[in-house]
Amino acid sequence: MMDDNNEMAVAKSNQETFEAYKIKSAFWSNGSQNYPSTVEIQEANLKIPIKLEIKVEVDLIDLFKAYFQIPIAEEDKEKTAIITPFGLFEFNVMSFGLRNAPSTFQRFINEVLFGLDFVFPYLDDILVASENEEQHKTHLKLVFDRLQKYGLRVNISKSTLGVTHLEFLGYLITPEGSKPLTEKVDAILSYKLPVTNQEAKENFEKCKQDLAHATLLSFPDPNLQLALFTDASNFAIGSVLQQFEAGSWKPISFFSKKLTEAQKNYSTYDRELLGIYFSVKHFKHLLEGRNFVIYTDHKPITYAFHQKNEKASPRQLRHLQYISQFSTNVCHISGGENISADSLSRIESISEIDYDKIADAQIDNEELNKLRLKPSLNFKQYPLDSGKLLWCDISTANSRPFIPQPLRMHMFQKIHNLAHPGVKSTVKQIASRFIWLNIRKDVNQWAKFCIQCQKNKINRHTHSQIGTFQEVDNLFSVIHVDIMGPFPVSEGKINCLTCIDRFTCWIEVIS
Repeated sequence: MMDDNNEMAVAKSNQETFEAYKIKSAFWSNGSQNYPSTVEIQEANLKIPIKLEIKVEVDLIDLFKAYFQIPIAEEDKEKTAIITPFGLFEFNVMSFGLRNAPSTFQRFINEVLFGLDFVFPYLDDILVASENEEQHKTHLKLVFDRLQKYGLRVNISKSTLGVTHLEFLGYLITPEGSKPLTEKVDAILSYKLPVTNQEAKENFEKCKQDLAHATLLSFPDPNLQLALFTDASNFAIGSVLQQFEAGSWKPISFFSKKLTEAQKNYSTYDRELLGIYFSVKHFKHLLEGRNFVIYTDHKPITYAFHQKNEKASPRQLRHLQYISQFSTNVCHISGGENISADSLSRIESISEIDYDKIADAQIDNEELNKLRLKPSLNFKQYPLDSGKLLWCDISTANSRPFIPQPLRMHMFQKIHNLAHPGVKSTVKQIASRFIWLNIRKDVNQWAKFCIQCQKNKINRHTHSQIGTFQEVDNLFSVIHVDIMGPFPVSEGKINCLTCIDRFTCWIEVIS
């Protein structure tokens, strides 16, 4: 029999409870007549990565208006109320933008496709993988029968059927493994060129292209040995999660992160520990429940879990405690054998700025000549890889290239559109990177007039909000009227009455 605590904590299970949520339980003797119960929750929490095996056929099925398949409870409809020019409306079905909508639909689609181990649903995208053509037909029939049973419709125009390669969640799924999309390997393509002779540059460029096209990620296999290789440099951290397959280490996923200004001041030990902490946190979904080894080329880290807590700082203790939830097996590896993680930790910031174009626009620029005469500034020419010369101000900590008029808005958008910071922050970021006359005035004005900022940020001032007019479909159904003036006296009149038809934009001016 169960003890009193178990009677209070455990309720009778409903037979219709979804099978996926069943947890194993057991009873053990504590030497008395009571038999306390224990539950094995590890199986429920264990998120074992699925080994996606694709031999011949693969499909990506997109559902039509998937969220609209979930009805909203009557008592919750008022929470979805929206106000429009036509009145107040409530949603009868789940709409996009609701906080719990993705998780609710994911639970629903998991229940719809439960038991089909060849199906990998992600919200309204369903990946179906088969080993041969006959099996593929059977799999598709089972999937479509399930979808029809639950009344789900397929969006044929967005679905991909009967292929061996397709894009899914940012990866190119192939029979051999998964490869990142082209835009995902821009960090390799933008790797800094060596400053040696021309032949070295050409060979280095060829290596970059080969790497970008040869990056092949293995599918995670819970039966293979797993290892996390990490490294840290003065400005970034990098790591590679690999599994031992067919006699060699095969990459599963890569990770790199730029350090903040404060983190750059950490000691080597703290940066290496931070690299392990961030890497474990990033690969958490692949590491939970797995035995794996952490490899680092910083040998003192290998003794971190054997030292007394008094010797570690509070920050180090926090990082070590988090890492210990996954593994305490930290081993040393030489820097020469830790090439992948070391390279990722040494990739500098990627720049999309075309300095050759800036150098061309600087030629015979009058504004640049005026700035060069200012005693508070110190301009110097820097040679580019193309042989062109770029004028930069070196009077501050950062070398600031002069930006001619035609390119200024482009530079502003490159910086501001990343996160749409405030006016002061945008001015500070751009003024620290570039220079031109009245730079602060220009950036201040552009940031204030940014449409996205005005639409999405909280307006803390008394200015009118940006709005839109209702569309009309008839002539002269809506007329806009305003008074303009005063103007210079003409025939004894100083004001004008303006009338504009919203549908045709026809204008009449009456003095």
